[in-house]
Amino acid sequence: MLFEIYSKPPEVHRDAVQKYTQNHPEVHRDAVQKYTQNHPEVHRDTVQKYTQNHPEVHRDAVRKYTQSHPEVHRDAVQKYTQTTQKFIEMLFRNILKTIQKFIEMLLENILKATRKVHRDAVQKYTQSHPEIHRDAVQKYTQSHPEVHRDAVQKYTQSHLEVNREAVRKYTQRHPEVNRKTVKKYVSKNPHVARTKSNKYKEKISEIRLLPWTSKHLSAFKYKPNVDYSMDEIVNLGPRLPCSWCRALKWKDETQGMCCSGGKVQLPNLEPYPEPLHSLLTHQDPLSEHFLSTIHDHREKDIRCGIYPGIKPELISQLQKSLHEHNKYIMDFKAAIDSVPKDQKEFKVVINAERKPFGEHKGRFNAPQTKEVARCHRWTRV
Repeated sequence: MLFEIYSKPPEVHRDAVQKYTQNHPEVHRDAVQKYTQNHPEVHRDTVQKYTQNHPEVHRDAVRKYTQSHPEVHRDAVQKYTQTTQKFIEMLFRNILKTIQKFIEMLLENILKATRKVHRDAVQKYTQSHPEIHRDAVQKYTQSHPEVHRDAVQKYTQSHLEVNREAVRKYTQRHPEVNRKTVKKYVSKNPHVARTKSNKYKEKISEIRLLPWTSKHLSAFKYKPNVDYSMDEIVNLGPRLPCSWCRALKWKDETQGMCCSGGKVQLPNLEPYPEPLHSLLTHQDPLSEHFLSTIHDHREKDIRCGIYPGIKPELISQLQKSLHEHNKYIMDFKAAIDSVPKDQKEFKVVINAERKPFGEHKGRFNAPQTKEVARCHRWTRV
């Protein structure tokens, strides 16, 4: 029977399905519902095509359904209204954001152009009126120290080379300010100053030793064709006179080591008294004898007794000259004369804390530990 129905023309098949549907509506409804559940896409496309092809039928069906199901219609309208409202709000919000971005971009471009024009105008005015600009900057800095401090800090971080060069020039022009600043920083941060000082000393030591390290074991590689006297390390160079006392010093010697920068002024050497001047300048008949025995002098009787070869008349002349002009002999003689005549032995002690009135203390220093310090034992003759 089924084979006969399907083998017939489609018109006959359509009529047979229609009759069966009319005679069995429940079966048809169940079949349509199952197919719709199993194939929702096909059902949706079919409904959409039918609606487009039969809008009047769709309108009537909607109207009838709305009348028979007002609650469902109200819920559907409310949901649609809420969805539409949200969509409109979202669309409006996106439009506002777009407009805001456009306005911000437009304002930024206008400000950039305005800033450029303003900057050029300020630059021209600053160049033509530097005094007014300087006063304005000074007043603003005083009234807004925080803004000035932040601006200086940012500029220093972004322009390290410019800041370093400015600090170097200011230090050279204001050494007193730099010294005070360094002193304050050292007092507040002694550990930092100590660490930097140690590092600086190590670096200086390495720099000073660097040229000599290049000469390590060079004595075992001597080259006769090399003039070592012209080497910058070996040759110390000429000696230059001090600008105050005219003492000759090497170029690397400490400034002021000889006379403390002109603070110590020694008197000019006076000519030797007679007969010492004539004896030293070969103008005396005893000059040759004097120069050959000048290495040691004593009192006349002691010298003549110990050194029989010395002429007594020469000793007498020298002794008289020394007693008249030598400050030390005059002091010693005064000390000796104050001793009682019956006392044969006595001591003369050098006191480091005493000096003659009006004399510089450095001329009468006592012997140091490395020198030979001794008490002279004098015997009255």
